[in-house]
Amino acid sequence: MSDVSGKKILLTRFPLESAWGGEEEIHLLMAKILRKHGGEMEILTSCPHLLRAFRREKFQTFRETQKDITSKSQIFWSILSVPLFFIRGIFWLAYFRYVRKIRKVLFLTLIEKVCWTQIARVFGMKVFWGHHAPIGKWLSRNPYFFIWKFFSKTVEIVVPSEFMKKSLYDLGVQNSRIQVLLNTLPSEKDSSQILLNKNFDQEFQEFILKKIRAPLDIKNTIFIGSASRLSREKGICDLVSAAEIVLQKCPNAIFLSAGEGPEKEALERTLKEKKMETKYFFLDFLEGLEMKIFFRGIHIFVLPSHEEPFGIVLLEAMSAGKAVVAYSTGGIPDVLGNKNFGLCSSGNIPELAEKILTLSQDDELRKELGKENFARYQKEFAPELFEKKFGQIFSLY
Repeated sequence: MSDVSGKKILLTRFPLESAWGGEEEIHLLMAKILRKHGGEMEILTSCPHLLRAFRREKFQTFRETQKDITSKSQIFWSILSVPLFFIRGIFWLAYFRYVRKIRKVLFLTLIEKVCWTQIARVFGMKVFWGHHAPIGKWLSRNPYFFIWKFFSKTVEIVVPSEFMKKSLYDLGVQNSRIQVLLNTLPSEKDSSQILLNKNFDQEFQEFILKKIRAPLDIKNTIFIGSASRLSREKGICDLVSAAEIVLQKCPNAIFLSAGEGPEKEALERTLKEKKMETKYFFLDFLEGLEMKIFFRGIHIFVLPSHEEPFGIVLLEAMSAGKAVVAYSTGGIPDVLGNKNFGLCSSGNIPELAEKILTLSQDDELRKELGKENFARYQKEFAPELFEKKFGQIFSLY
């Protein structure tokens, strides 16, 4: 479009709990792509992580205090907050439409989808809904579900996987305008070039010494890595149980879990009880070059998540050419491919352990799967493919 306002998008997000993850990363990437093509994304949010990230990149940001209505306590207080939020929406959207000259809006959380969709349409804005969170009782049993379902017929819905698209249809959403925008990686997380132009063995050796403060025989060790929030739904407790089985037959294996979360202390107690402290290490949160070194150095990546709409971290492992073992849940088969050797039944710890053990003991199979994953990443999830599809969905160029 020649009209500059057609290349401006308002992004809103009011999470119940603020965190930085794949959903936040992908929308920051969208903003950068939009700017690259002469547009601009402005954000209205209560999430401090998004505010900081967008401000670092010099995007226009606006702060709200509202939180989403996806918990019992928030639904109770919504008797008062929703009417006020609706009124604030009139002023906010009028400001963005007529002062900021924005004609497209992307709503990410439930509360603005319920309260602001019709306001935006009255102001002549084209409304998009982004849906990344796993669908569960928080939505289907929410008192505002039927309002959400009614408005879902009138908007463009953007999801990261075919699994999410099917989930919305299963929920009764009658909208033929649900579009799949497969996630990709920002350049700082894409390890493709590492495979082509640099050997990270020395860096990985130094990385291990720094993180676990123990000398290891790098060349004769099989490193099995995971990277996720240490919360129950991510299944790291399953990985600890699987690790116990693997180590009985593969004593030269070392498990490394990157990430932080509420389950960390309980997991560390479990490791002490099982006397696995010298075989399983938690590396805390990694980013930037450290994350690339982590993915380059490990031999197998494991994602035992019990609910995963997509799993961007899988792309990090695939871009580094790694064999992957994961539960066949949510959007994970969409990412890895339904016939990937590493897929196993959700919650099946013996099968999880068996897949890890097989790959630990078969160097050729491990390398073959790594090459297949790398090729799939380049074919299905390359940044240029995401950029093209993003532009098509939002009619940007």
